[in-house]
Amino acid sequence: MFRHSGTKYLAESLGGVPTIFIEGNPKKITRHSQRKDSPPTKEEVEKTIRGNRQLQKLMKQRGWPYLCVINHYAKKDELNAIAQRIREFLSAADGY
Repeated sequence: MFRHSGTKYLAESLGGVPTIFIEGNPKKITRHSQRKDSPPTKEEVEKTIRGNRQLQKLMKQRGWPYLCVINHYAKKDELNAIAQRIREFLSAADGY
């Protein structure tokens, strides 16, 4: 998962590469962050989500393929469902 600036750069540089956005509740994201020494703040996460949603609007206008998945941190069953949605999206976007 990239921050908004990284995602924006990839989308623009690669001309609409199929992109997957994974979002979640900002409080849960900070709690589950891999950055234990300096986890993102709720405000930083919200800013990233707002930026990514603006990018999604642009991608939709340009007809570029993207998928937005919400992670509720509901453990294994949810992760399996997310993985399946991603597989289906990438399979459908394969010819893009």
